[in-house]
Amino acid sequence: MINCKRLGYEMKRDLANFSQKISKGLKRPESKFILQMLYGILAGNKVHLSRIARSLNEKITLKKKIPFLCW
Repeated sequence: MINCKRLGYEMKRDLANFSQKISKGLKRPESKFILQMLYGILAGNKVHLSRIARSLNEKITLKKKIPFLCW
């Protein structure tokens, strides 16, 4: 039987490792932005900013999160 929680954790960890590799030499906010965009695109299956913001499941409102993603 597949442990979905563990699989999800491993996939997110692999994505974080990949984003660290491609954002090498960037500042912390920029590398965090890249990780959130990659995760949002994969989780939301679309490249629309509103869909990415919703898939991040954060407590911040969409009205405030979308301008951050436009950065």
